[in-house]
Parts: sequence; C-alpha cells; structure tokens
Amino acid sequence: MPFPRPLQSSELDEAKQASNNTWDGGAIRTSLKTLEAHAYDCNSYTILIWGHAPPQIAQQAAHLLTWLGAAAGFQVYLFWNDNKREVEANEWLTPETVNGGFAVPGIPKIYIYRSEEYERVLLHETIHALKWDWNDLTVQPCWKLPTNSTLMPTLFEAWTELYAEWLWCCWFAPNDPTAWDRQKQWQRFQAVQILARAPTVWKETTNVFAYYVLKAALAPQFNLLLLLGKEVNSMELCTPMLDRLRAKAQTVKPIKLALRMTNPSIHA
Repeated sequence: MPFPRPLQSSELDEAKQASNNTWDGGAIRTSLKTLEAHAYDCNSYTILIWGHAPPQIAQQAAHLLTWLGAAAGFQVYLFWNDNKREVEANEWLTPETVNGGFAVPGIPKIYIYRSEEYERVLLHETIHALKWDWNDLTVQPCWKLPTNSTLMPTLFEAWTELYAEWLWCCWFAPNDPTAWDRQKQWQRFQAVQILARAPTVWKETTNVFAYYVLKAALAPQFNLLLLLGKEVNSMELCTPMLDRLRAKAQTVKPIKLALRMTNPSIHA
C-alpha cells in the first residue's frame, strides 16, 4: 500500500486552476479549502486525492493506469465527492447530473470529481489523455433528429464512452461471459428512458445524446468497430438501433433514473 505525502505547492496550484474548468468548480474549490488532501506516488504515477477516500483507491487507480499502458509521470486529481448521478422522472439531464471528470487530449493528467464509478471515469478520461478518441463523428440525416435540435459538437464521446465501458467490464468481470451483454442492456434501458423524457426539439448542455443514446446505438457493432475502426461507416451501422430505441421510448413512461453509465449489477 503506498504511503501518503503532503501535496507540493505546484500540485495544489494545478488543482486550483483545474477547478475553473468544470461545472462543479464551486464544489471543488470548497473541497480545496475544507478537505484534507494527500498525494500517493505509486507505479510511477501520482494520485492526488481530496476527501475521505478508502486507502486502496490510489493503488487501484495506479493499477488501472498500468493496465492501460499510461506512461510514467501520469497524474490523477481525484475529488472524492459523493454526489450521485440521477434525475427525477420529469427532469432533463444537465452537466450537474451527468459529468464526472475531464481531461485534455495529449496531456498526461486527468481530473475526476465524483466518487461514484470513479474507475469508469478514470478509464474514459485516460482515453482522452492518451488520444485514443475518434474525432470525426458528425450528425447524420439518417438519425432523423428534429429540426433545430442542439447537440454538443463532441460526438466522438460516444465511442470514447463505449470503449471505456467495455474496458470496465474487462477489468471488473473478466471471467463473466454475461457482463458485456448486461452492460449493453443497461445502455439500452438508459437510452430509452432518456428518449422518453426528451423535449420535442433536442437541446443539451452536455453530451447527453453521445453519452447515452448514440453509444447504445453503436454498442451492438462494438466488435466490428474495435476491429475495423474508421474503415466502417459507424454512423449508418447505428441507425437501425436508433430507430428501435426511439420506437421503444414511445411505449414507456419516464421514471427516476440512475445516470451512472456502468451497470450496478456488475460491480458495486
């Protein structure tokens, strides 16, 4: 188990600067003032944690980075915030109910500001940091989105999140042959619930469509996408599932919805 050490002044300055780059900047700034922080140097990585995280968290984060092949010196800034991702039946999704971290492509550091499914967020943000994203996904006419819909321009997040969830299943359930199928069922359930509560004209202030709906539509073709990547037209491949998800959404009523992106039945 790695031993904690005090933060260096440069690490604290970096955390203060990062707190201005997220919807939860206020909460992070409060954490910086009120929560004890420690740094852990393990496996050639630095894990910085604010709050009362279990002692094994730093080591687990380092193991995940090693598994992903992150280079030595990679940093994780983790704010152990217990806010859950969830919305009421009549509530639309916002950054406050969806987002949990951020990273800059090509920069070997990530920021996580929820404790809930922090491992999946670590995987997702490390994909960004390692520049494994697809950057050329665009809105397609075959998606049949209502005119004047507003989507975030970062549709590549659908692939990033799908890949992160597959990696999460590989890490936490390597001997469970049903894990990935159950994860895809969870994706479809969430996508249908979100489509069922969507306004007539789609409006979003975070990547709702990419994170939940487009991801679920791409998931049945994941093996093909992983094998061939951009050599296949992933936008056309996802259209049949998009149509099925929309049709199903017309038959259900919105309920209070957990927005965590990993199936809680696979790993608590």
